[in-house]
Amino acid sequence: MGIDFEIVAYRGKPASVERLAELIARYTPHAELFRHAIAAKVKSPIARDLHMIAFYDDQRGGSDDDADAPDADSDARPAKTGLFFPESELAAARESAAKGGSLADVVQQAWALARRAILEMPAKAPGTEDQSDSETETSCEELARELSRGGESFLLGYADHSCIGIYAQFRDGELVFPASIDEIYGDHDDYIAWPSQQWSHALGKTVDLDKIVARYFPDASAPPLCRVERPNQPIPFDADRYSIGTSESM
Repeated sequence: MGIDFEIVAYRGKPASVERLAELIARYTPHAELFRHAIAAKVKSPIARDLHMIAFYDDQRGGSDDDADAPDADSDARPAKTGLFFPESELAAARESAAKGGSLADVVQQAWALARRAILEMPAKAPGTEDQSDSETETSCEELARELSRGGESFLLGYADHSCIGIYAQFRDGELVFPASIDEIYGDHDDYIAWPSQQWSHALGKTVDLDKIVARYFPDASAPPLCRVERPNQPIPFDADRYSIGTSESM
């Protein structure tokens, strides 16, 4: 089983969790959970001024802690399109299954309901603007770019499922390496080692990305897990429930 993850590392004065939540909401709107590791609180940090941000998935598909959260926070998240079926049609499908209808009959009926609902859906969600394919992809590089202003930042990671390495170096808002945004997500023979190789070259020391990530984000209570909408209400970290991921998979 592979793993996909993105890490944003930046140097300089650590940003507040409120500021990070604001930037994440602006540049990576699909992200919901994150952890912020400040070098001063990390055992043997790679550099005294290098801090890291990691995004997390909730393996249960939601947060029990937010069951009673105020509705006002829902406006801060992008609208998600779903399928809704009339209760009468769902009841008919359940009745068919209860009577011992064949699996094929139930599947066919479910598909008929879904197909009709899909055809009735608008071409795009109301209130959204037209976007090119590149604009709808991850914008985690823009978060790294913003955090580099007045300093330096890195976008690191790899996608084990699609066999690509992730690496970018920004300095004072400008992309230093690679030559273009399109090359950040590179298809390399040794895609897992590629980010570590490039980062080692930039830092002037040999580093292993996986080991650094484990050092900055251990399966422990610190650094705390934060929700973008309510960053000042830390969530108890549970390694069995929350797993490191990408800004697009939340």
